[in-house]
Amino acid sequence: MFRLVDALSAILASSIDERMNRMLEQITVRDVRNINKYNIIRSLMAQKDLSMNEIALRNNISVMTVKNIVDDLVKRNILFEQKAGMSFVGRKPYILNISSTVGQFLVIDLTSKVQMYYYLYNIYREKNRKVLYRCNHKKSYAENLEIFLGMVKKEIEEKQIKLLGIGVSIPGAYFAEEDRIYNELIPELNEISLKELLQKYFDLENIIIDLDVKLAAFAEMISMEPDVKEIRNLYYLFLGEGIGSAMVINGQIYSGTNSLAGEIGHILVCCGHDDYRNLESMISATTIQNELYREVKKRGITTVKGEEEFGLDKILELYDAGDEIIANYLENVFNILAKVVYNIIRLLDPSCIIIGGINREFCELAASKLEEKIGKMFENKLILCEIYVSKYEEGSAIIGCFEQVVNQWIINI
Repeated sequence: MFRLVDALSAILASSIDERMNRMLEQITVRDVRNINKYNIIRSLMAQKDLSMNEIALRNNISVMTVKNIVDDLVKRNILFEQKAGMSFVGRKPYILNISSTVGQFLVIDLTSKVQMYYYLYNIYREKNRKVLYRCNHKKSYAENLEIFLGMVKKEIEEKQIKLLGIGVSIPGAYFAEEDRIYNELIPELNEISLKELLQKYFDLENIIIDLDVKLAAFAEMISMEPDVKEIRNLYYLFLGEGIGSAMVINGQIYSGTNSLAGEIGHILVCCGHDDYRNLESMISATTIQNELYREVKKRGITTVKGEEEFGLDKILELYDAGDEIIANYLENVFNILAKVVYNIIRLLDPSCIIIGGINREFCELAASKLEEKIGKMFENKLILCEIYVSKYEEGSAIIGCFEQVVNQWIINI
């Protein structure tokens, strides 16, 4: 939970002189109330049917403080109060929940050149809807995006869904002041003022747009915090159509001066004398699929009918069946990746590295191979860096996107 002490931590760490008192004065009664409001709603998101006493204990605040905030939220139909089912001593206690009619959150995934997704979640992060739109290759990306957003709007209007906010996962940096995206995977997206376009369709202010790997790292961080308190520095590595990463340092996402930190797919790898290629062009899912498809086509493997069917699932099926050429190719991919991750560990010294991507089985294989190869590179030296596979089946960027837009909604209440 977010506590007042967290809000003050930067102040307390930066100065101990008389300037601190002036800075502390900037934390107003309203700020404290907003922090308490945030914690109350987050408590009820984490567990339903809580009493005011239970909420007060969980957040180390008085019952009267909880009551003052809850009364306001009940009046605004955000929370509702009801009597508990049973009580063996005294009166039945009242329990609180978030209203089922409060609304839903729209999460959009624009990280692929060929398809777009949208998801609808309720306040408890329960997914009510997931819809795929396959881009029409005869139309421009901008035209496909307009068709996609029109489709989303139509469903929301027909079902009379109350939207509380929109989160969008994108494959590049977002510069909010200019409403501009910079990415190399989908160059056409750089020409679109995305927030302005979304507001044209949905007339909402609560819109969060951010880089997919940053959202993923945020989701991984908040999921690990209750279980592994000491993990404050983690490195998230994404293996998909592109290769990306994000770094959490002291519990905060590190973006860099130009919001380009983590663009690991564009680092140069030596492939021979004066021959360099960027990492993404060597080991992305797209590269693996294209190069291995040409190989299996040349060998006349009849179980592969066309390039569109030759994804990572089929490659892993052939790998598990003992296909020597595919095994050798993937071994080379993991050798390259291991060298990159070894350098990351040496340079950044993270507590753990989390592997996420478009195919969980591939991520599990990559994590296993990396542990083996990096262990040999360090020659059994004591290096306290664990390698995990993301725990999210849906995709941690989607979860991170949801969490960010919910946070903004709570702040705006």
